Amino acid sequence: MWHVRIDSAPWGPDPTLERLDRTLAQLRSTPLDLPMATFPLEEDGDHFTRDGQRAFHEAFADAIARTVVTSHVLVLADSTVDFHNWTRDGEWTGWATSMLQQTLGEYGVTDARVDAVCGSGFVARARQGEHFHARLSHHLRGGYCGPVVFVGGWNDTGRLDDTLDAMRKCASLVERYNGVVG
Repeated sequence: MWHVRIDSAPWGPDPTLERLDRTLAQLRSTPLDLPMATFPLEEDGDHFTRDGQRAFHEAFADAIARTVVTSHVLVLADSTVDFHNWTRDGEWTGWATSMLQQTLGEYGVTDARVDAVCGSGFVARARQGEHFHARLSHHLRGGYCGPVVFVGGWNDTGRLDDTLDAMRKCASLVERYNGVVG
């Protein structure tokens, strides 16, 4: 189990985000340190521009190749990936997901499953069944076995205790189906 470090600029440092990272580390998730503050952002200050998206994909793929070292991976993400899957008119194109899969392939990850939902997280979008645990469970019960990388947590800061519990449940699910967490 791996995760992109949540308490990173431009959104951190922040004590709640640091707590989320610390909890994931205690659950034996390996943090991926990406230079998030170097990727250009949209005017909203929360999402990458298309150039920023490309730079994020390169840094992410490089970190996966160096740290996870595998030919397959499951990436559960929030709008860090999904934002650029949509046009301004709300039509889904899959551009960012497809581009991330292609970039990971260039780094030797030939089977990259990217499951990205805007606004999601460990508990965010639970009412819609789109939080990380539900999506992780779907993939693992569907036969996926291998590395899992979480890209998110920023949408969960308002529900700290629930989020920490959800992180534990995700780690338990990974361990149950994969036999190992990290």
